[in-house]
Amino acid sequence: MKKFFITPLLLYVLSTHAQQTVTFDANAPRIGDEFVKQEMEYFSPGQSGEDVIWEFSNLEVLKDYPIEYFSDSDSVLITALEPTMLRKYAVTSDTLKYVGYETALKNMDYERPIILLTYPFSYGDGISNPFIGNGIYCGTSSMRTIGSVSSEADAFGSILLSEEDTIRNVLRVHIIRSASVNMNALNDTTVFDPNNLKQEIEERYLWYARGYRYPLFETVSTTNYNNMEPVSCLQKAYSYLPDKQRLLNDPLNESITNKDSIAGQSRSDNTIINYETYVNGSNITINYDLTEKATVTILVCNHMGFVYHHSSFTQSAGIGYTRDITCNGLPHGVYILYLNVNGKVYSEKVELK
Repeated sequence: MKKFFITPLLLYVLSTHAQQTVTFDANAPRIGDEFVKQEMEYFSPGQSGEDVIWEFSNLEVLKDYPIEYFSDSDSVLITALEPTMLRKYAVTSDTLKYVGYETALKNMDYERPIILLTYPFSYGDGISNPFIGNGIYCGTSSMRTIGSVSSEADAFGSILLSEEDTIRNVLRVHIIRSASVNMNALNDTTVFDPNNLKQEIEERYLWYARGYRYPLFETVSTTNYNNMEPVSCLQKAYSYLPDKQRLLNDPLNESITNKDSIAGQSRSDNTIINYETYVNGSNITINYDLTEKATVTILVCNHMGFVYHHSSFTQSAGIGYTRDITCNGLPHGVYILYLNVNGKVYSEKVELK
């Protein structure tokens, strides 16, 4: 069940769904953090929803992308130093706001900041708010931008990095920013010229995983328009994987990953299911035994993360169980077979012919 609260500036959609949650303590950017993300080839963000599997293996790394968070004086205001720009944020215990940026050509300050996230933020939660910004372009023109931004935790599931490496407890946040931009000469007192508008739409996806402060993956797609006609589309993707994030001095997230690791080892020592998989054309057969009563979820997904089969059931301990999955109509190719048995995840590739 979802509850809706409306205020003049902010629309909240609060969900009671208990999944991975983005929190201030575990996920807010921190002054002093300095690290290197990797810029990657752009990839499709896949589908939204529950128990999604994203396969992000074999993505080409293009170059390193260093980031440093610092603050001159106010601990609430944080500046992110990136290769081509400075981004400015206001961070409090309940809100992450984007307050401005600087590049070689532009300087923008938001008089009504862009609210990116509220803490805590869980699956099904969403916010939407307007923003207003004023800036200078090339030192000769003034800019005024007006628009809206919406953020939604639209999916949760697992990321497959390889056949041997799966990251679970992943929450995806989808941010859409739409704006108009009006530009005038600096000495022009015109505040708004409807005949001199440009538009910009940005879609950003962020994959947060339990036990890691910063998103493991991020995609950004920015389309620019002139009088509603598209003139450019720039798409970027980044990764900041667990082995890199473990180098941060982050005791809270280290304790979370350590606890999850211990729990995972405990579960692996007590296998609940023993199974074999057979594929005949477009049919998958799973023969299995259960050592205890279990709730089982089965998914069949393609490499883009689209779920073509989803079933859940509960069975008592027993031997000789069989489950048939019919995939008639699916294109020939390799798919992911995913099983969640009382919280323990198994996955493998199957080829449908």
